Amino acid sequence: MLVSILIFEPPDKDYGQLRREFRAEVPAGWNVHLLSSTDELLTAVSDRSHHHLVILPDEPDGGEGSGLGLIPAVRKVASDTPIVVVAEQGSVDRTARAIAAGATDFLVRGENLRQRIATLLGKLRGLFEVIDRNRLLGEDLATLREKIEAPLKIIGQSPAMRKLFDQIRGV
Repeated sequence: MLVSILIFEPPDKDYGQLRREFRAEVPAGWNVHLLSSTDELLTAVSDRSHHHLVILPDEPDGGEGSGLGLIPAVRKVASDTPIVVVAEQGSVDRTARAIAAGATDFLVRGENLRQRIATLLGKLRGLFEVIDRNRLLGEDLATLREKIEAPLKIIGQSPAMRKLFDQIRGV
């Protein structure tokens, strides 16, 4: 399972330590990419050939580089992509705002960053497996629906026919 970790770093910020710590902790086969524009980020997450983990900064000023403002755009392009908001300091309020905005998790930089990243990546490995299973189940469901409906070819729009179609789908 190929995973790309996409760290959003606005041009006026430097998250070098965060990038280095992620690179040190990622499992074999995972990549870490630094993106500096919203367009780059949205283009990257639209590639559905592999999994992405989006890392967004939560800056206190809430300006251009704030991850909370980017979450809706990322969710619109890739609704099941895990998004982690990262801040220098954490609080219950900041974490709650990030989760309410659509973040999957919240990570505090500072002491023990490498251990926190390792824990986060361990949790996300399981999440990616669930996402894979969910995608496969969705594909299987679509295939089954096609197989069930294809041979029926019953035409009709009356209330009785709609009821019959509902009963067939239920079975």
